[in-house]
Amino acid sequence: HHWLGLPDDIWKLPGLCNVPYDVSIHDYHTICPRINLVNRTGQYCGEPDEPSCNECLAKMPRISGDITAWRKKWHKRLSSAARVLTPSRDAAIRLRRYFPDIAFIVAPHPDIAGPLMQPAPMAKRLDRPFTILAIGALSKIKGGALIEACALDAAKRGLPIRFHLI
Repeated sequence: HHWLGLPDDIWKLPGLCNVPYDVSIHDYHTICPRINLVNRTGQYCGEPDEPSCNECLAKMPRISGDITAWRKKWHKRLSSAARVLTPSRDAAIRLRRYFPDIAFIVAPHPDIAGPLMQPAPMAKRLDRPFTILAIGALSKIKGGALIEACALDAAKRGLPIRFHLI
């Protein structure tokens, strides 16, 4: 599902074995080695022009090379795949701007396939605190700072709200 940390030679296997392969996109690693399209401050980068991307990458300690070479490498890998799957329509549209000749297929991850449940309104219960449950790793770019700020604000104001992270 993800190739971060895998040796580049892994991409030779399908050709050596003469078998087709699919690529299941998880994030934006194919268009930026920063993966999540954020700048050094953790904000959305705005997907600037290539010189600005190279300037950003030059400030990263573990990334070398330029964005044109990066995207050319990924274009070759994606264009050789039998299918390239994206988890959302937004991801397909965004990736198509960089790789217009790739036929991205929108295929939500299996854990969210099908219609999403709509949350039902809950009746207020004054006999116990309201509980907010967050599932997964909450980094800054995934809203961790926002949830932390909400929890601190609720505690400061003595609101009957509990926060849990699983």
